[in-house]
Amino acid sequence: KNAEMEYLKAKLIYDSLFVENSPEKARLNMGFCWLYIYRKNYEAALDYCNQGLAMYKKFGMEETLDCANLYGMFSLVYSHKHDLNNAFYYKEMELKINQELFGKESSQVAFIIGSIAGIYQSQSKFIDAKNYYNRVLNLQLKIFGETNLNVAQTYSSIGSLFKELSNIDSAMFYNMKALKIFETIYPNGNDNTIAMFDNIAELFLSTEDL
Repeated sequence: KNAEMEYLKAKLIYDSLFVENSPEKARLNMGFCWLYIYRKNYEAALDYCNQGLAMYKKFGMEETLDCANLYGMFSLVYSHKHDLNNAFYYKEMELKINQELFGKESSQVAFIIGSIAGIYQSQSKFIDAKNYYNRVLNLQLKIFGETNLNVAQTYSSIGSLFKELSNIDSAMFYNMKALKIFETIYPNGNDNTIAMFDNIAELFLSTEDL
């Protein structure tokens, strides 16, 4: 409720500073989208997303990073609504703009491909999820090299995918790879290393050879 009050205050300020249907107000609408997603009021979130998109179209900003981020917001809302067709449509729109702005081999593009993999996994479409995780992993290795947080997190995600498939050996393999990177980056440990130890222990407990 406090967040909603802050956004309403911001809206009043923006109303006094900017003309109706301005790019600045479109950005504020994204804040309301986040707010209503958090409150699980997805229809209200979509309403603000559509208002923002109409403003970006009016000002010829459909190929900008702002609009790409808005498409990502659309995808998030539709994912929560379990509308995969629209979720992937808007995610592909976000991906297309980021590829044009930053190139196909960029960290921004890798992040979006990873989020597509996550959507597939959340919907138990494991083959598609694995294909996208492999795409993002290959891209991240090319951009960052092996010892990188993004790579470790992708290994961890692939591990969780194999765990859902009850492929314990593969799950263990990828979790161990993630742990090795986290331990290299954080030799004194942190939340990531603790989470990986927990995952690995859980995998051990799920086997019969205790």
